[in-house]
Amino acid sequence: MQAKQLTFQQIINKTASALTGCDGLNIEFSHHHSHNFFLWNQHSLSNNGIKAYYPQQLNKKSQKLAYQLSKANVDMSCCYLLFCNLKLHSELLQQQSTENMAMFDEFEKIRLLLLANENYLGISKNIAFAIENFIHQADRYNIALLLLNNHLHGTANFVQKLALQLPKTLLAKIFALKKHIHQQQKFAQEASKVIASYRLFLQEQQTQNQENQQVPPDNLAPNQEDANQDNLQETAHTQPPDEQINRQEQNQEAKNEQNVAYDEKNMLEKHPESQPNSQRQPSIDEQKIVFSKAYKIFNSSFDEVIYPAKFLGKPELDLLLSQLMAKIATLKTVSNKISLKFKQKLLSKKNNILEYQQLGVLNRKKLTQIVLNPHLENIFINQKNHDYQNTTITLLLDNSGSMRGMPIVISAMSCQIIATILERFGVKTEIIGFTTVDWKGGKVKKLWEMSGRPSEPGRLNQLRHIIYKHSKQSFKKAKINLGLMLKEGLLKENIDGEALLFAKARLMQQSEKRKILVVISDGNPVDDSTNSANGYDILSWHLQKVIWQIEKQQKIEVIGIGIGHDLQRFYQNSITIDNLEDLGNVLIAKISDAL
Repeated sequence: MQAKQLTFQQIINKTASALTGCDGLNIEFSHHHSHNFFLWNQHSLSNNGIKAYYPQQLNKKSQKLAYQLSKANVDMSCCYLLFCNLKLHSELLQQQSTENMAMFDEFEKIRLLLLANENYLGISKNIAFAIENFIHQADRYNIALLLLNNHLHGTANFVQKLALQLPKTLLAKIFALKKHIHQQQKFAQEASKVIASYRLFLQEQQTQNQENQQVPPDNLAPNQEDANQDNLQETAHTQPPDEQINRQEQNQEAKNEQNVAYDEKNMLEKHPESQPNSQRQPSIDEQKIVFSKAYKIFNSSFDEVIYPAKFLGKPELDLLLSQLMAKIATLKTVSNKISLKFKQKLLSKKNNILEYQQLGVLNRKKLTQIVLNPHLENIFINQKNHDYQNTTITLLLDNSGSMRGMPIVISAMSCQIIATILERFGVKTEIIGFTTVDWKGGKVKKLWEMSGRPSEPGRLNQLRHIIYKHSKQSFKKAKINLGLMLKEGLLKENIDGEALLFAKARLMQQSEKRKILVVISDGNPVDDSTNSANGYDILSWHLQKVIWQIEKQQKIEVIGIGIGHDLQRFYQNSITIDNLEDLGNVLIAKISDAL
């Protein structure tokens, strides 16, 4: 085994030396060096040569993958030696603001990759392999990847999502950078302008979101005509009928009622297994959600509600859980601090009220007084439960592909802390994930194509709701289910509006007085097939109307937690997390404040 490893290292050394023209190029192999493409930069070069990833002992399948990533790591470093003036890059980098340095580095790295693609196709393919394997860990602000322009199959979905969020003028500036890839300084100057334009765009978008928060929900309709129609519908459902309403208005109201696109009753009928044993059913008024333009579903027969223990065998779930716990263990310090902080907040709220009564638990402080006065009154005390013990909380997790890596690990860690501690304080919790069964539509899209591709078909993918923990289950039994989050291929698209309706339907079946829904997401709803066939804003628009209706009914308190993404345009009560490690603290603070 040792001989084989040395052979591999010798081959890489000779190849890199020949490629760069550096005789005796030293490559320092270490399993401590990152094998993630998005963490490689000019710092992979040392004074003595190259620092590169090299795997520890692995099984044959994993070792083959690790060797490919190791080659890609060395090839990326060779690109810096071949095509980059490191001194110039360092000087230009120092001219950038701190927040722009990482983005500037990424543009230079992609420039080198484009040059490699022109001159060394083998190197380009090796590096492309590394990008595609780690695209799920790419920063959603990495606009440099747009220069790849869908050339890499594995990045197409990421690039498409990113491009949809940017104005055409900014996209044109980014694509124009390709003309300057042979001139490092010119490319850097133009890239700096692009980064400045992008920062300005983000600021304008944030300002617009804040302004939109003050706009009445009706104005969220795609156009004024739809907004006016929406006003008519909502008036019909929220105001008592006037005796003087004419027959034309009554007919319009009846027509609007027939156009109700989606409601929780349909959701529960599709997924009867999601209904708890409670006999209480929501009223018709609770169930209806009226939209100015019908949100349609082309076919829902393939939608799934899965329970991890039934979806995977116990051995595989155990293995995935052990991997998840190993990742969480690296965050032990953060986890312990969050856990302790949450306990302290709840204990401070507990503050049980003591009532002196004729019956109850004997007050030990009055024992001596009883001896002196046998007729003493109010010698018993009783405790009143805190209001939060009449509360149920649902944690709804975005399980889309962009959550792979650390976002999903920290989400799982936060859920573990919250569910464990709330259980001790008598608060029910439910943990639900949402994604789709397939990429790009799957079976539903095929049915649509077989039907002749009718226009505006509505949702063209099958939903997958994942019940990690139901409200009556102890976290000790449910913990193993969290391992499913690391299942390869599980995380796909996200259709948030229907996920909220599903979670709401389950929450409304609970008997507790207070109901809180916490949504953790890292971006806008996205499903490629649905967007391309209906208009890319259909899912965002639907989510806005669903949240508005839930908040309007005031039966469920909704909190939006955006991971690197501002959710203010959707949720009245929301907060944005820029640093992943802050997720736990923010969740704790939000839930503590709500209780």
